[in-house]
Amino acid sequence: MTNPDILQLIRSLGDQVPPAGHDTDVIAYREAVAARPRQSSKQAVDFVFDDHVSTGQNVIPVRYYRHGSSIDAQPTLIYFHGGGFVSGTLDTHDSICRRLARDTGWIIVSVDYRLAPEHPYPAAVDDGLAVVAWLSAGGAAARGLDIGAIALGGDSAGGAIAAVVASRACKTVALAHLLLIYPVLDTDFETASYREYGTGYLLTTNAMRWFWDQYLGAAVAAKSAVPARVDVSGLPPTTILAAGLDPLRDEAGRFSEKLKEARIDVYYRCVADGFHGFLTMPDLDISEASFRFLAQSLLGSE
Repeated sequence: MTNPDILQLIRSLGDQVPPAGHDTDVIAYREAVAARPRQSSKQAVDFVFDDHVSTGQNVIPVRYYRHGSSIDAQPTLIYFHGGGFVSGTLDTHDSICRRLARDTGWIIVSVDYRLAPEHPYPAAVDDGLAVVAWLSAGGAAARGLDIGAIALGGDSAGGAIAAVVASRACKTVALAHLLLIYPVLDTDFETASYREYGTGYLLTTNAMRWFWDQYLGAAVAAKSAVPARVDVSGLPPTTILAAGLDPLRDEAGRFSEKLKEARIDVYYRCVADGFHGFLTMPDLDISEASFRFLAQSLLGSE
């Protein structure tokens, strides 16, 4: 039985940002997401630095997080924030990155990739690949950061971007891990979890249809944009954290099985009372337990 306090929290959060849909104004939606109140438990981190990666044609803002005094090379997690491909910033997911940095001692590099619909697929993936290439070539050395093994991760739509970037980058870069948090992985809106949780639980079926439409743009049939349809051979060990009250729950489970069939090590957990986006509320008990699981998964891949 679902915790009634969680259900009440879901209702109150749903009142803060109107659900997206076919008539949504993307600028107004971004402003509403950015203005949404968030829990203020800000984890102290020893090193936070805003920077950018330049591709010659594009400038990609990034933010580094590091906690601890070691001067040796540290594993590095390149992180893609959620936001339905259309919203989200380095600031909206700052608390997640801080917590991951503190819990693991890893360097976290948060990527402010280009957003749809102004920049549809493959812009965000291209940005991710550019950051991977830049870091693997020693691009952060001038910032005093000694980059070790590279992992990729993200939440929600950021999970989709991380998965697709990983499926391509793993052909040329040895990736240590893939970390997916209640990820967007498929365009199948007829799963049991969509039918059960597609309305009234923050993330709606209509919103996901709209998010995918904005992201895919003219590339609406592009299989290469949808993680469930890409070649997963060569992916590194993968952690998947799903939320039980999330319409995306079932696609996370399916993707986990696809990876296992490809003989990829998978660390999968579904949080029964979890809802989409719950890690942005780090004071919740389910968030605390989930952060421990994520850290253990990453540290186990070293």
